[in-house]
Amino acid sequence: MKNLSQIKITANTQRGQVVLVTVLFFLFISLSIVLGFGSAMVKNFKNTEDFVRSKQSYFTAESGLEDAVYRLTTGKTTAASMNLSLNGASTVTTITPSGAGNEIVSLGDYGSLNRKVRTVLNPTSTGASYGYGIQVGSGGFTLGNSGSGVTGNVYVNGDIFGGVQSGQSFVTGTAVAVNKVPVDIEQENLLPVTPPSSIDFHRSSGAVDFAQSFTPSTTTAIKNVFFYIKRTGSPTINNIYIMSNDGSNRPGSILATGSFDSVLTTSYKWNNVTFTSNPTLTKDVIYWIVIDVNGSSSGSNYCTVAANTSVYTRGDSRTMTYNTAWNATTTKDAYFQVSMGGTGSTIDKMVIGGDAVAYTVTNSTVTGTIYCRIGSGNNKACTATSTDPIVRDFTITQAQIDEWKAVAAAGVPTAGYNIPQNSSVSLGPTKIEGDLTSGNNVVMTVTGTLWITGNYAPGGGTGQKVKLDSTYGANSGVIIVDGEVDLSNNIPFEGSGDPDSFILLITTSSSANAVTVGNNAGAVLLEAPNGTIHFNNNAGAKESTANRIELANGATVTYDTGLVDAHFSNGPSSSGGISGWREVQ
Repeated sequence: MKNLSQIKITANTQRGQVVLVTVLFFLFISLSIVLGFGSAMVKNFKNTEDFVRSKQSYFTAESGLEDAVYRLTTGKTTAASMNLSLNGASTVTTITPSGAGNEIVSLGDYGSLNRKVRTVLNPTSTGASYGYGIQVGSGGFTLGNSGSGVTGNVYVNGDIFGGVQSGQSFVTGTAVAVNKVPVDIEQENLLPVTPPSSIDFHRSSGAVDFAQSFTPSTTTAIKNVFFYIKRTGSPTINNIYIMSNDGSNRPGSILATGSFDSVLTTSYKWNNVTFTSNPTLTKDVIYWIVIDVNGSSSGSNYCTVAANTSVYTRGDSRTMTYNTAWNATTTKDAYFQVSMGGTGSTIDKMVIGGDAVAYTVTNSTVTGTIYCRIGSGNNKACTATSTDPIVRDFTITQAQIDEWKAVAAAGVPTAGYNIPQNSSVSLGPTKIEGDLTSGNNVVMTVTGTLWITGNYAPGGGTGQKVKLDSTYGANSGVIIVDGEVDLSNNIPFEGSGDPDSFILLITTSSSANAVTVGNNAGAVLLEAPNGTIHFNNNAGAKESTANRIELANGATVTYDTGLVDAHFSNGPSSSGGISGWREVQ
């Protein structure tokens, strides 16, 4: 028989072994977890460290690139390869000639982690920003029928007239017509936006007609008057007058007669008054605007003008009793505007995809907002809250033209001549003394700025072409003509092969035929700041600027968005043209 104590000891020993195995098992699991987390943490730490080193390498490469650009644009000493150290990182910057400029590559290194950035700099180029497909001076912009128009925006320091038939001339963007002689809002009273009060007239025999005085701050001709006014029933407006002051602070003699452009509505609306004559008013002299309502006063047919409480300090308002005596000054001033100055601009017979901005807009279909003082025959009413646009200068200045001429004149001068047909020729930089013409099927490659003192009339033919040399890269070239330019023979213009490269063709002529374009001219920017550009048939260009532009039936101008940052090589110096700034490794 077994001893009971021995059996008990054996059982205890087995239980102890089980506990020991369990402890070891959990210890192994815990160590595995700890080691796993530790390995991940070490890996993440290394990744973070590599990321920081990579960013430091990139920032150093950027610094090297910026240093090279600064040196080139400021005329400081440079070398084909330059080194730069920054906070333990280093970069090697190489400068390589590229076309008319330089390619700059900067390779940054920090802890054997490399980043590379690249750009192309044209330090001898000048930048020009073209925000409009068409920009026109005071001569105005006239379009024909049958799809004549502009793909882009139009800015005219004058009028925009569509073809005879409405809806046939278009601008896909915004069309702005600036007042040829500024028309200013000389006096106004229009706050707060929601009028706190009003003045009724022609409602009773005690207030038949209405008068508001004003005092100009300049001496100039009156143009228009606006009242914020409504009607009840059907009152009949007889006339609206500009009158002198009689010396007793009351309306005196009639100076001008006018009328509202549209019928009053039952809700407040800005209604415009135009006058049959525009007398000159004198600074700091009191004048009156009088609204004369026809017929006997009526409690059901009267007018109401919005008003505030004597806020306007340069005038007063009065009403007239039935016996034609003017009442004492009221305690209110009408909401009104008085415009004085020169000739307002006009947009007429246009289809416009963006906004239309002009003093007068008529017979037009506009997708956006019509900002105008006077409107009729449009698809929507005028919005008179826009500030009148100002005369905008052309992108290319006379100073730039003179500097380009100097660059051309520095080359070997050439007498005017005719380029034989079926030939190829490279020209530039050079000054051509006289006319430049050519036969048919001629390829002229522009290798530098050209200045033609006479007329320019290239020939035609299937092989005819004017193009920039490939060394221009992303830059554009310049041809300046003092005489007239005839491009009626289907002459395509091409850049260097880069999509951002164009030819700028300028004429300084003030002729009514400064530039004539017969067909699509391709990659050319046409400038006639003193004269007129005619687009005939299906002619077109990338951008056009002139004192006056005329588009015949079917002619179009397609604005290229890349022109917003066009650069021209071999021209006046600037801070440099930069293109393609990006990381390449």
